[in-house]
Order: sequence, then C-alpha cells, then structure tokens
Amino acid sequence: MSQTDGAAWTCLAQEALRTSSVVWLTLPGSAQPRIAWHVWHDGAAYVVHEGTEQSLPGLVQLRQVEFAVRSKDTGALLVRGTASAHTLAPSDPRWVEAAAAVHAHRQSPPDGAQQPARWASQSTLTVLVPLLP
Repeated sequence: MSQTDGAAWTCLAQEALRTSSVVWLTLPGSAQPRIAWHVWHDGAAYVVHEGTEQSLPGLVQLRQVEFAVRSKDTGALLVRGTASAHTLAPSDPRWVEAAAAVHAHRQSPPDGAQQPARWASQSTLTVLVPLLP
C-alpha cells in the first residue's frame, strides 16, 4: 500500500467513526462482532463500557481490536480495520476531558451530571485509534 492509499484509508476510517455513533468490535470469545456506542473526539473513538454501561467483555485486555463501521442509512460496510486500544484511568489527566466529551453526547443519562463520577467508579473508558492497514 502506498502512502497515498494509507492516507486515504485513514481519512475514510476517521470520517466513518466521526459520523457514526456505533462501531462493531471483534472481541475475544465472541462468536460475532459486538456493537458499541462511541464518541469521536480529538482523533479517537471513546467507548465507555462495563458497570451499568454496555458490556464489552475482553476489551480492557486488548491492545488492538478489529473494528467495522457500517452506513447508518443502508447498513453497508464503510470501513473495516484495526485500532489500537488503551484504557484511560480516572487518574489520567486526559480522562476528565474525554469523559466530558462522551458525557456531552450521551442522550438522557440516568444520573444526569453525575454520570462521569459513576463512570470513574464503575466503568472503563477505552480509547480506540485506527491503525494503518
């Protein structure tokens, strides 16, 4: 693949993740990819999971994860690839900004403004960054 192809793929992956609110993740031990809601922020997809949020078993142990994004309109595959995966701990200075960005996009949070505090104590915030194929 040439650098131009790589740049085009990166643009496609970023645009697909930016405009979609869900991504399909291939997780260990799962027969089928699992759908996950995410928020695109600052060049990455942020996923809050576990606790009372979406269950994505095994994601926290992965350093890379296969992902796919489908069209909201037709369901057709837009892009498939690999993303680096790393967890942000609530003690990480980037966690507050990332949690605020995800919180701002969450519709009807069950605990309102307290949602990020619940995430800090009960959930995991994972950052997914598309990698060149």
